[in-house]
Amino acid sequence: MDRVILTGAALLIALCVTVVPLWADTISVPLKPMEIPDSTNAMAQLAVRRVAGQAGGHPTLRVPPKGISRQATYFSVQVAGKTLLMAMEYSRSASKLYVDGNADGDLSNDRPLVARRSRGRKQVFPAMPLKTADGSKVFVKIEAASQYTLYIYPGAMYSGTAKVGDKSFRVFVADANFNGTFSDRYSGTSRATGGPAYDVLGVDMDGNRRLGGAVNCCEEVMPLPKVVRLGDAFYSVSAAADAKTLELEPAQVETGTLDVGMPYANLLLWSENGAYRISDGNAKCELPAGHYTPKDLNLVKKDKGGATWTLDGYPSGKVTSFDIAAGETKSLPLGTPLKAKVSIGRGTGGALSLSFNIYGAADESYGAGAYRNGRRQPLPRFTIVDESGKKVGSGSWSYG
Repeated sequence: MDRVILTGAALLIALCVTVVPLWADTISVPLKPMEIPDSTNAMAQLAVRRVAGQAGGHPTLRVPPKGISRQATYFSVQVAGKTLLMAMEYSRSASKLYVDGNADGDLSNDRPLVARRSRGRKQVFPAMPLKTADGSKVFVKIEAASQYTLYIYPGAMYSGTAKVGDKSFRVFVADANFNGTFSDRYSGTSRATGGPAYDVLGVDMDGNRRLGGAVNCCEEVMPLPKVVRLGDAFYSVSAAADAKTLELEPAQVETGTLDVGMPYANLLLWSENGAYRISDGNAKCELPAGHYTPKDLNLVKKDKGGATWTLDGYPSGKVTSFDIAAGETKSLPLGTPLKAKVSIGRGTGGALSLSFNIYGAADESYGAGAYRNGRRQPLPRFTIVDESGKKVGSGSWSYG
Protein backbone atom coordinates (compact mmCIF):
# COMPACT_ATOMS: atom_id res chain seq x y z
CA MET A 1 0.00 0.00 0.00
CA ASP A 2 1.28 3.48 -0.92
CA ARG A 3 2.12 5.90 1.85
CA VAL A 4 0.68 9.42 1.70
CA ILE A 5 2.74 12.32 3.01
CA LEU A 6 0.90 15.63 3.54
CA THR A 7 2.83 18.88 3.32
CA GLY A 8 2.03 22.55 2.82
CA ALA A 9 -1.49 23.26 1.54
CA ALA A 10 -2.43 19.60 1.72
CA LEU A 11 -1.76 19.64 5.45
CA LEU A 12 -4.09 22.61 5.93
CA ILE A 13 -6.91 20.68 4.27
CA ALA A 14 -6.26 17.65 6.45
CA LEU A 15 -6.74 19.69 9.61
CA CYS A 16 -10.47 20.03 8.92
CA VAL A 17 -11.07 16.52 7.58
CA THR A 18 -11.73 13.43 9.65
CA VAL A 19 -9.45 10.85 8.03
CA VAL A 20 -10.62 7.25 7.81
CA PRO A 21 -8.54 4.16 7.01
CA LEU A 22 -8.41 3.80 3.23
CA TRP A 23 -8.48 0.01 3.61
CA ALA A 24 -11.72 -0.05 5.65
CA ASP A 25 -14.58 -1.96 4.04
CA THR A 26 -18.30 -1.26 3.90
CA ILE A 27 -20.03 -2.73 6.93
CA SER A 28 -23.33 -4.48 6.20
CA VAL A 29 -25.49 -5.04 9.28
CA PRO A 30 -28.36 -7.57 9.14
CA LEU A 31 -31.43 -6.26 10.96
CA LYS A 32 -34.22 -8.09 12.77
CA PRO A 33 -37.60 -6.72 13.92
CA MET A 34 -38.40 -6.00 17.55
CA GLU A 35 -41.34 -4.37 19.28
CA ILE A 36 -41.36 -0.77 20.47
CA PRO A 37 -42.93 -1.16 23.92
CA ASP A 38 -44.42 2.30 24.50
CA SER A 39 -44.00 6.01 23.78
CA THR A 40 -41.23 6.42 26.38
CA ASN A 41 -38.88 4.42 24.13
CA ALA A 42 -36.25 6.71 22.60
CA MET A 43 -36.97 5.48 19.06
CA ALA A 44 -40.66 6.31 19.51
CA GLN A 45 -40.05 9.80 20.84
CA LEU A 46 -38.81 11.19 17.50
CA ALA A 47 -41.81 9.67 15.72
CA VAL A 48 -44.69 10.12 18.14
CA ARG A 49 -47.74 12.12 17.10
CA ARG A 50 -50.13 13.67 19.59
CA VAL A 51 -53.77 13.53 18.48
CA ALA A 52 -56.58 15.41 20.22
CA GLY A 53 -60.10 13.99 20.30
CA GLN A 54 -63.62 15.29 20.62
CA ALA A 55 -66.76 13.99 22.28
CA GLY A 56 -70.10 13.43 20.58
CA GLY A 57 -69.03 12.09 17.21
CA HIS A 58 -67.08 13.14 14.12
CA PRO A 59 -68.10 14.63 10.73
CA THR A 60 -66.88 11.53 8.83
CA LEU A 61 -68.68 9.07 11.14
CA ARG A 62 -71.63 7.25 9.51
CA VAL A 63 -72.28 4.46 12.00
CA PRO A 64 -70.88 4.42 15.58
CA PRO A 65 -69.66 1.24 17.29
CA LYS A 66 -72.46 -0.91 18.68
CA GLY A 67 -73.28 -0.12 22.30
CA ILE A 68 -70.74 2.70 22.64
CA SER A 69 -71.56 5.33 25.25
CA ARG A 70 -72.27 9.00 24.69
CA GLN A 71 -69.07 9.82 26.57
CA ALA A 72 -66.93 8.16 23.88
CA THR A 73 -64.16 10.23 22.29
CA TYR A 74 -63.58 10.40 18.52
CA PHE A 75 -60.25 10.96 16.75
CA SER A 76 -59.03 11.43 13.19
CA VAL A 77 -55.41 11.16 12.04
CA GLN A 78 -53.43 10.63 8.83
CA VAL A 79 -51.34 7.45 8.95
CA ALA A 80 -49.84 5.38 6.10
CA GLY A 81 -51.34 7.68 3.49
CA LYS A 82 -54.90 7.33 4.76
CA THR A 83 -57.14 9.08 7.25
CA LEU A 84 -58.07 6.90 10.20
CA LEU A 85 -61.29 7.51 12.11
CA MET A 86 -61.23 6.14 15.67
CA ALA A 87 -63.58 5.99 18.63
CA MET A 88 -62.42 5.31 22.19
CA GLU A 89 -64.43 4.12 25.17
CA TYR A 90 -62.10 5.34 27.91
CA SER A 91 -61.65 3.66 31.29
CA ARG A 92 -58.86 3.73 33.86
CA SER A 93 -57.44 0.29 33.07
CA ALA A 94 -58.77 -1.30 29.87
CA SER A 95 -59.92 1.32 27.37
CA LYS A 96 -61.40 0.13 24.08
CA LEU A 97 -60.43 1.63 20.71
CA TYR A 98 -62.42 1.15 17.50
CA VAL A 99 -60.44 1.85 14.30
CA ASP A 100 -62.10 2.33 10.91
CA GLY A 101 -59.50 0.31 8.99
CA ASN A 102 -61.36 0.30 5.67
CA ALA A 103 -62.18 4.04 5.89
CA ASP A 104 -65.91 3.61 5.20
CA GLY A 105 -67.08 5.65 8.20
CA ASP A 106 -68.80 2.58 9.69
CA LEU A 107 -67.34 1.56 13.07
CA SER A 108 -70.07 -0.93 13.87
CA ASN A 109 -68.20 -3.73 12.06
CA ASP A 110 -64.77 -3.07 13.62
CA ARG A 111 -63.67 -5.12 16.63
CA PRO A 112 -62.18 -3.04 19.44
CA LEU A 113 -58.55 -3.07 20.52
CA VAL A 114 -58.25 -3.42 24.31
CA ALA A 115 -55.48 -1.50 26.06
CA ARG A 116 -53.06 -2.65 28.73
CA ARG A 117 -51.56 -0.39 31.36
CA SER A 118 -48.09 1.03 30.70
CA ARG A 119 -45.85 3.34 32.70
CA GLY A 120 -47.76 5.97 34.61
CA ARG A 121 -51.37 6.36 33.53
CA LYS A 122 -50.82 5.58 29.87
CA GLN A 123 -52.59 2.66 28.26
CA VAL A 124 -51.09 0.93 25.21
CA PHE A 125 -53.22 -0.77 22.56
CA PRO A 126 -51.88 -3.80 20.62
CA ALA A 127 -49.82 -3.00 17.50
CA MET A 128 -52.06 -2.64 14.47
CA PRO A 129 -50.99 -3.56 10.90
CA LEU A 130 -51.94 -1.16 8.11
CA LYS A 131 -51.21 -1.13 4.39
CA THR A 132 -50.03 1.88 2.44
CA ALA A 133 -51.32 2.76 -1.04
CA ASP A 134 -48.55 0.68 -2.68
CA GLY A 135 -49.28 -2.36 -0.50
CA SER A 136 -46.41 -1.95 1.98
CA LYS A 137 -47.22 -2.96 5.54
CA VAL A 138 -46.66 -0.73 8.55
CA PHE A 139 -47.21 -1.47 12.23
CA VAL A 140 -48.82 1.28 14.27
CA LYS A 141 -49.08 1.56 18.03
CA ILE A 142 -51.64 3.78 19.72
CA GLU A 143 -51.48 4.87 23.33
CA ALA A 144 -54.18 6.58 25.41
CA ALA A 145 -52.59 9.35 27.45
CA SER A 146 -56.04 10.54 28.61
CA GLN A 147 -59.67 10.47 27.51
CA TYR A 148 -58.99 13.17 24.93
CA THR A 149 -55.37 12.48 23.90
CA LEU A 150 -53.81 9.65 21.88
CA TYR A 151 -50.13 9.08 21.06
CA ILE A 152 -49.38 7.33 17.76
CA TYR A 153 -45.95 5.89 16.91
CA PRO A 154 -44.31 2.94 15.10
CA GLY A 155 -45.12 -0.44 16.61
CA ALA A 156 -41.81 -1.98 15.58
CA MET A 157 -38.18 -1.14 14.89
CA TYR A 158 -35.35 -3.15 13.36
CA SER A 159 -32.08 -3.82 15.15
CA GLY A 160 -28.63 -5.32 14.54
CA THR A 161 -25.00 -5.09 15.67
CA ALA A 162 -22.38 -3.21 13.67
CA LYS A 163 -18.77 -4.34 14.22
CA VAL A 164 -16.45 -1.40 13.65
CA GLY A 165 -12.80 -2.32 14.20
CA ASP A 166 -12.57 -3.79 17.69
CA LYS A 167 -15.85 -2.21 18.84
CA SER A 168 -19.50 -3.20 18.43
CA PHE A 169 -22.43 -0.84 18.20
CA ARG A 170 -26.11 -1.79 18.43
CA VAL A 171 -28.06 0.03 15.69
CA PHE A 172 -31.80 0.59 15.20
CA VAL A 173 -34.07 1.97 12.47
CA ALA A 174 -37.77 2.87 12.60
CA ASP A 175 -40.31 3.97 9.98
CA ALA A 176 -41.24 7.27 11.60
CA ASN A 177 -43.32 8.60 8.70
CA PHE A 178 -45.39 5.40 8.26
CA ASN A 179 -44.83 5.07 4.50
CA GLY A 180 -43.68 1.44 4.64
CA THR A 181 -39.98 2.14 4.02
CA PHE A 182 -37.07 2.74 6.42
CA SER A 183 -34.73 4.72 4.16
CA ASP A 184 -36.08 8.30 4.29
CA ARG A 185 -33.23 10.61 5.30
CA TYR A 186 -33.62 13.91 7.09
CA SER A 187 -33.30 16.71 4.54
CA GLY A 188 -33.90 19.78 6.68
CA THR A 189 -37.68 19.37 6.84
CA SER A 190 -38.93 18.17 10.20
CA ARG A 191 -42.62 17.76 9.55
CA ALA A 192 -44.79 16.55 6.69
CA THR A 193 -48.56 16.16 6.47
CA GLY A 194 -49.61 14.09 9.45
CA GLY A 195 -46.20 13.66 11.08
CA PRO A 196 -42.41 13.46 10.66
CA ALA A 197 -40.82 13.71 7.20
CA TYR A 198 -38.01 11.29 8.04
CA ASP A 199 -37.18 7.87 9.45
CA VAL A 200 -35.21 7.38 12.67
CA LEU A 201 -31.73 5.96 13.38
CA GLY A 202 -30.55 4.89 16.82
CA VAL A 203 -26.98 3.94 17.79
CA ASP A 204 -25.93 2.74 21.25
CA MET A 205 -22.66 4.65 21.16
CA ASP A 206 -21.60 4.11 24.75
CA GLY A 207 -22.55 0.43 24.95
CA ASN A 208 -24.85 0.80 27.96
CA ARG A 209 -27.72 -1.02 26.21
CA ARG A 210 -29.91 2.06 26.36
CA LEU A 211 -30.66 4.75 23.81
CA GLY A 212 -30.76 8.43 24.70
CA GLY A 213 -28.39 11.28 25.43
CA ALA A 214 -25.21 12.19 23.60
CA VAL A 215 -21.69 10.76 23.40
CA ASN A 216 -18.89 13.15 22.36
CA CYS A 217 -21.58 15.62 21.20
CA CYS A 218 -23.29 12.95 19.02
CA GLU A 219 -26.93 12.15 19.80
CA GLU A 220 -27.70 8.44 20.03
CA VAL A 221 -31.14 8.87 18.43
CA MET A 222 -31.58 11.08 15.38
CA PRO A 223 -33.51 11.56 12.15
CA LEU A 224 -31.90 9.22 9.60
CA PRO A 225 -28.75 11.13 8.47
CA LYS A 226 -26.29 10.92 5.61
CA VAL A 227 -23.40 10.25 7.99
CA VAL A 228 -22.92 9.20 11.60
CA ARG A 229 -19.89 9.47 13.85
CA LEU A 230 -18.71 6.28 15.53
CA GLY A 231 -15.71 6.85 17.76
CA ASP A 232 -13.24 9.07 15.93
CA ALA A 233 -14.46 8.34 12.40
CA PHE A 234 -17.48 9.16 10.24
CA TYR A 235 -19.49 6.64 8.25
CA SER A 236 -22.09 7.19 5.55
CA VAL A 237 -25.41 5.56 6.42
CA SER A 238 -27.70 3.65 4.05
CA ALA A 239 -30.78 1.84 5.35
CA ALA A 240 -32.49 -0.67 3.08
CA ALA A 241 -36.07 0.33 2.29
CA ASP A 242 -37.29 -3.00 3.70
CA ALA A 243 -35.09 -2.67 6.83
CA LYS A 244 -33.31 -5.97 6.18
CA THR A 245 -29.87 -4.33 6.31
CA LEU A 246 -28.08 -1.16 7.33
CA GLU A 247 -24.82 -0.26 5.57
CA LEU A 248 -22.03 1.86 7.02
CA GLU A 249 -19.25 3.02 4.70
CA PRO A 250 -16.14 4.92 5.87
CA ALA A 251 -16.38 8.57 4.81
CA GLN A 252 -14.06 11.54 4.75
CA VAL A 253 -15.97 14.46 6.26
CA GLU A 254 -14.87 18.06 6.49
CA THR A 255 -15.52 19.51 9.91
CA GLY A 256 -15.70 22.82 11.74
CA THR A 257 -16.15 23.77 15.40
CA LEU A 258 -19.06 25.35 17.25
CA ASP A 259 -18.21 27.34 20.39
CA VAL A 260 -21.14 28.40 22.62
CA GLY A 261 -18.87 30.06 25.15
CA MET A 262 -20.13 28.41 28.33
CA PRO A 263 -19.95 24.83 29.67
CA TYR A 264 -23.51 24.55 31.03
CA ALA A 265 -25.47 25.32 27.85
CA ASN A 266 -27.47 22.41 26.46
CA LEU A 267 -28.11 22.89 22.74
CA LEU A 268 -29.53 20.27 20.37
CA LEU A 269 -28.82 20.64 16.64
CA TRP A 270 -30.16 18.72 13.64
CA SER A 271 -28.56 18.50 10.21
CA GLU A 272 -28.33 16.16 7.23
CA ASN A 273 -25.09 14.93 8.81
CA GLY A 274 -26.58 13.84 12.13
CA ALA A 275 -27.91 15.23 15.39
CA TYR A 276 -25.52 16.81 17.88
CA ARG A 277 -25.85 18.15 21.41
CA ILE A 278 -23.51 20.51 23.20
CA SER A 279 -23.83 19.62 26.88
CA ASP A 280 -22.14 18.02 29.88
CA GLY A 281 -19.50 20.69 30.29
CA ASN A 282 -18.53 20.92 26.61
CA ALA A 283 -18.51 24.50 25.34
CA LYS A 284 -17.04 23.39 22.00
CA CYS A 285 -17.93 20.57 19.61
CA GLU A 286 -16.41 19.41 16.34
CA LEU A 287 -19.21 19.10 13.78
CA PRO A 288 -19.43 18.13 10.10
CA ALA A 289 -19.48 21.18 7.86
CA GLY A 290 -23.03 22.00 6.81
CA HIS A 291 -26.35 23.59 7.74
CA TYR A 292 -27.73 23.24 11.28
CA THR A 293 -31.13 23.85 12.84
CA PRO A 294 -31.43 24.33 16.64
CA LYS A 295 -34.18 22.11 18.05
CA ASP A 296 -33.86 22.43 21.83
CA LEU A 297 -32.10 24.73 24.28
CA ASN A 298 -31.69 25.06 28.04
CA LEU A 299 -29.15 25.97 30.69
CA VAL A 300 -28.20 23.38 33.32
CA LYS A 301 -25.93 24.02 36.30
CA LYS A 302 -25.36 22.62 39.79
CA ASP A 303 -25.13 24.89 42.83
CA LYS A 304 -22.68 24.48 45.71
CA GLY A 305 -25.10 22.18 47.50
CA GLY A 306 -25.29 19.79 44.56
CA ALA A 307 -28.81 20.77 43.41
CA THR A 308 -29.33 20.92 39.63
CA TRP A 309 -30.93 24.07 38.26
CA THR A 310 -32.48 24.17 34.78
CA LEU A 311 -33.71 27.12 32.75
CA ASP A 312 -35.64 26.08 29.64
CA GLY A 313 -35.04 28.14 26.52
CA TYR A 314 -36.31 28.58 23.00
CA PRO A 315 -34.12 28.78 19.87
CA SER A 316 -34.54 32.44 18.94
CA GLY A 317 -32.56 35.63 18.46
CA LYS A 318 -29.22 34.63 16.93
CA VAL A 319 -29.89 30.97 17.79
CA THR A 320 -31.55 30.13 14.49
CA SER A 321 -30.44 28.03 11.51
CA PHE A 322 -26.79 28.57 10.62
CA ASP A 323 -23.93 27.11 8.58
CA ILE A 324 -20.56 25.84 9.74
CA ALA A 325 -17.80 25.87 7.13
CA ALA A 326 -14.88 23.45 6.94
CA GLY A 327 -12.12 24.57 9.29
CA GLU A 328 -14.26 27.35 10.79
CA THR A 329 -14.71 27.95 14.50
CA LYS A 330 -18.14 29.50 14.78
CA SER A 331 -18.78 31.53 17.93
CA LEU A 332 -22.35 31.48 19.25
CA PRO A 333 -22.19 32.69 22.87
CA LEU A 334 -25.19 31.53 24.92
CA GLY A 335 -26.50 32.15 28.43
CA THR A 336 -24.94 34.68 30.75
CA PRO A 337 -25.20 37.53 31.14
CA LEU A 338 -28.97 36.97 31.43
CA LYS A 339 -31.30 39.96 31.29
CA ALA A 340 -35.00 40.26 32.13
CA LYS A 341 -37.32 42.31 29.96
CA VAL A 342 -40.65 43.50 31.34
CA SER A 343 -43.51 44.29 28.97
CA ILE A 344 -46.36 46.56 30.13
CA GLY A 345 -49.88 46.57 28.76
CA ARG A 346 -53.45 47.28 29.76
CA GLY A 347 -55.80 44.56 30.89
CA THR A 348 -59.56 44.46 31.58
CA GLY A 349 -60.88 47.71 33.02
CA GLY A 350 -57.62 49.52 32.28
CA ALA A 351 -55.59 47.56 34.84
CA LEU A 352 -51.88 47.27 34.20
CA SER A 353 -50.74 43.97 32.69
CA LEU A 354 -47.10 43.01 33.24
CA SER A 355 -45.14 40.13 31.72
CA PHE A 356 -41.47 39.34 31.60
CA ASN A 357 -39.06 37.15 29.67
CA ILE A 358 -35.39 36.32 30.14
CA TYR A 359 -32.86 36.73 27.33
CA GLY A 360 -29.31 35.43 26.94
CA ALA A 361 -26.11 36.61 25.31
CA ALA A 362 -27.33 35.70 21.80
CA ASP A 363 -30.78 37.24 22.42
CA GLU A 364 -32.14 33.73 22.85
CA SER A 365 -35.21 33.60 25.10
CA TYR A 366 -35.77 31.55 28.25
CA GLY A 367 -38.86 30.79 30.27
CA ALA A 368 -39.40 32.94 33.35
CA GLY A 369 -39.40 30.02 35.79
CA ALA A 370 -36.44 27.83 36.73
CA TYR A 371 -36.44 24.20 37.87
CA ARG A 372 -34.53 22.86 40.87
CA ASN A 373 -33.94 19.10 40.72
CA GLY A 374 -36.80 18.85 38.23
CA ARG A 375 -39.30 20.87 40.28
CA ARG A 376 -40.57 24.19 39.01
CA GLN A 377 -39.71 26.99 41.43
CA PRO A 378 -42.01 29.85 42.51
CA LEU A 379 -41.74 32.99 40.44
CA PRO A 380 -40.28 36.15 42.05
CA ARG A 381 -42.28 39.07 43.41
CA PHE A 382 -42.07 42.58 42.00
CA THR A 383 -42.38 46.12 43.31
CA ILE A 384 -43.44 49.21 41.36
CA VAL A 385 -42.01 52.61 42.38
CA ASP A 386 -42.57 56.08 41.05
CA GLU A 387 -39.94 58.58 39.91
CA SER A 388 -39.10 59.50 43.50
CA GLY A 389 -38.62 55.88 44.54
CA LYS A 390 -41.90 55.70 46.44
CA LYS A 391 -43.59 52.28 46.35
CA VAL A 392 -46.87 52.46 44.46
CA GLY A 393 -47.63 48.78 43.96
CA SER A 394 -46.38 45.20 44.26
CA GLY A 395 -47.36 41.70 43.32
CA SER A 396 -46.25 38.23 42.31
CA TRP A 397 -45.67 36.84 38.85
CA SER A 398 -47.72 33.81 37.84
CA TYR A 399 -47.37 31.25 35.09
CA GLY A 400 -49.61 32.03 32.14
